Amino acid sequence: MTAQAGRLAGPKKRGRWVVNTNKLLLSNPEINTNLSLNYIIGTPKEADFMALDMQFLHANAKTAYRYLPVGMGKDARVYLSKAFNAGTIQNGTLHIKGDPNQVPFPDKQQGEFSLNLPISSAAFTPVPLLPSNQGTWSTFTNVNGTVAMSNSSFAVDIPTASYKQVALSGFHAEIPNVSANQLTLSVTGKAQGQAPELLEYFYASPSGKKQDKIAQSLRVTGPIDLGIGLKVPLSGSADTNIDLKLTLPGNRAEWGDFPPFEDLKGNIRITESNPEFEDVSANFLGGSIKISSNDKNSNKQNFNIAGDIQASFLKAYLANSSRSQPNPMLNAMNGTIKYDGTISFNKLGSDSNLRFDLRDWSINAPAPVKKLAGAAMTGEVNIKTFASEKNNANRASWSGKIGELYSTQGVLSRDDELRYSLGIGAPPNLPQEGFNLNLVSSELNLDTWRDFLAAKSPSHAQEAESNTGNIQITAQVKKLTLFDRLWQDVNLSANNKKNVWDVKLGSLQASGQFQYQAANKNNTSGLISGRLTKLKIPDVISNLPTKPGSSNQATFTPDSIPSLDISIDDLSWSKARLGQIKIKTRTSDHTLKIDSIQSDNPQGSSQMNGQWNGSTKNEAEHSTLNIDMDVKDAGQIIAHWTSQKSIEGGHGKVSANVEWDGSPFNPQYETLSGKASLNLEKGRLLEVNTSGAKILDVLSLQSLFKFATLDIQGGLGNIVTKGTPFNSITSNFDISNGVAQAKQFNMNLDQARVAMAGQINLSKQTQDLRITIFPTIDATAGSLAAFAINPIVGLGALVGQYLLTSQINRSFQSDYLVQGSWDNPEVIPLDQKGQPIDTQTFDSIRKKELLMEQSKPSSNSTPNNSGNDAQTTN
Repeated sequence: MTAQAGRLAGPKKRGRWVVNTNKLLLSNPEINTNLSLNYIIGTPKEADFMALDMQFLHANAKTAYRYLPVGMGKDARVYLSKAFNAGTIQNGTLHIKGDPNQVPFPDKQQGEFSLNLPISSAAFTPVPLLPSNQGTWSTFTNVNGTVAMSNSSFAVDIPTASYKQVALSGFHAEIPNVSANQLTLSVTGKAQGQAPELLEYFYASPSGKKQDKIAQSLRVTGPIDLGIGLKVPLSGSADTNIDLKLTLPGNRAEWGDFPPFEDLKGNIRITESNPEFEDVSANFLGGSIKISSNDKNSNKQNFNIAGDIQASFLKAYLANSSRSQPNPMLNAMNGTIKYDGTISFNKLGSDSNLRFDLRDWSINAPAPVKKLAGAAMTGEVNIKTFASEKNNANRASWSGKIGELYSTQGVLSRDDELRYSLGIGAPPNLPQEGFNLNLVSSELNLDTWRDFLAAKSPSHAQEAESNTGNIQITAQVKKLTLFDRLWQDVNLSANNKKNVWDVKLGSLQASGQFQYQAANKNNTSGLISGRLTKLKIPDVISNLPTKPGSSNQATFTPDSIPSLDISIDDLSWSKARLGQIKIKTRTSDHTLKIDSIQSDNPQGSSQMNGQWNGSTKNEAEHSTLNIDMDVKDAGQIIAHWTSQKSIEGGHGKVSANVEWDGSPFNPQYETLSGKASLNLEKGRLLEVNTSGAKILDVLSLQSLFKFATLDIQGGLGNIVTKGTPFNSITSNFDISNGVAQAKQFNMNLDQARVAMAGQINLSKQTQDLRITIFPTIDATAGSLAAFAINPIVGLGALVGQYLLTSQINRSFQSDYLVQGSWDNPEVIPLDQKGQPIDTQTFDSIRKKELLMEQSKPSSNSTPNNSGNDAQTTN
């Protein structure tokens, strides 16, 4: 420093050196000061004495600490060295009187110490000594204030300052005793400004850094008046204490994706122990919410809460949210829910109890969720929070009940992992992770729930891949309705992890274990794989109610059916016992490809494959099916599919390659095309039901023998008796545009051979058929029995290779036309010229008993040579 003016002297008085100055003016680029000093150097028995009066005429606030007495305290000097980054000091003063080694004189009896530094246009950091990685209390600008010390008490007073657009006033920072072993900095003040900037300041602070969830989730707009109180330890490991008082004139506050609080008013105090609310009100969830204290003393720990929720607001809010998807449950809600309760804080955390009145609430959903407006229903929930891990490993827990049917329970861990459970007709079972549903019900209709939840999101695969939650379901249902069928005593246990469901199923009709993988990019409709020990598909429920403008038949598309890789040990469908079956299909790009369906049972085995293409803009829905069947007992197969047994025994092969427009469940018969063939041996014809057949009946063995035991009335009388055996049945069929024609149909009986040709119209359920019976003659028999069979498929002329060369056999040859509907066919006997036979003539022939049975023809005989060996008794 350079001496500008003044006098410096150092005489010796009474044996002690004395240094004194009078208004010595010193200066350098950082400071201009004027000081008067009287310093008496002590002796071994006497302490030094200093009387100092120093004026800081002009100084740099950033470096002024370097000119303060070392004895004033290291921590205070360090604080001043970090607190001010800019600014000027004018007309500051420093006064010391006493032993300079005892500055700043914590005991006022020891001496006098005072410091007063007026500062202007400064940049001030109120808490500068914490490590930056713990957060920072950001710097104030435009600071005008005073740094002052009185003995060991240190203070900074700032009447005005700013942080961005936030106005600060009445700021006071204080260290009560800079000589204490554990120093604490207290900061108080007021701030006025826009909420986003105030929150920004808080989020950057050490307290805000510890609340990173708040910074990520809380959004507040509008002006705020904030009262600030901080106690910051400058040494040691104690935590910072905060005391914030917010005055809200009508703000908007939002947490994450939750609906916002609008017109938020009132006073909120935030401390490290608990928040306090004073006449807080807002618009929330479409209704009002109010929180007020119910404590009469100053220790406010108990508060009342009341409000209501409007369903219309929830629907409108979520409809305008870009993240939300159509929610059938939400759309079905209407009305108002009222709630009230208490919030209590204590040393361990908080304990809140809420009561709900749902009388004016309704939800138009299937049972058991359905609730009518006006029906009385109440609920309650208890929510607990826990202040520290010492008290509880969880951050929060809750339990509650709505009505007599629903109950819930859950916890939130310190790692923000959520575990919760819902009980319907049963207590909730809190899982180890994720969500658990425990359902016990006497009846449940999943068909109505499937229709109710039919609203789909735009991209199932994308949604499924983003949903990785753990879900567990346990269910016990006495009567479960699914696919218009009744399933009894169903017990189900299912667990979902990362979009894969593991399901264990037990019931009277089905049991086993399978896995369902939700839709993703590889399986756009999902995948079901596993094994069922049994599956007995019940009959469709009769007299199902039909909704106006709809039918009971479910509408399926290929995309609605997951890919399948499943085996069933014992499959039954109605009366049909299909035995063991394996199914493997793949669904992608609106196409369901049947790789294989294999079945095996005592009656036969089969192999099927095919494809179902969904409709597109330019192409209609289309199905193809290829069937190869090894038949061991045709009679049993037919009996399993029909109410009457048409044949007994019979083994061989049946195959078909067919296609049609429409789904496998709803074919358009007028488009059916393809080929079919059969080859059966060694069976017995029985009576059958002649009701109309559908496509599965036509391609099954039932249709093969629909008219095999038909009672043909009129001139013929009963020409086939119950129990007639056959040796073989062979034929090929062509199907085109829903009309089928037979090729080379041949039935060999012990007494005759039968040929048939003609056509059947599957969509109209009509036929036009020609049947020819080629009997053989037996001289020992009393009559000739004629036989007729039901048409199967076909179109064409009479099969000529079966006509008899023998005149006598041609005379006994019988021809018939079968025409009309399937349910009520017209059977017309024909003469040799193809004309209808007069019934009286035919009666005369029968009465003369001229037709005698012949012995069984040899295996290599044909209708063309059988007449040469014929014998008669007349």
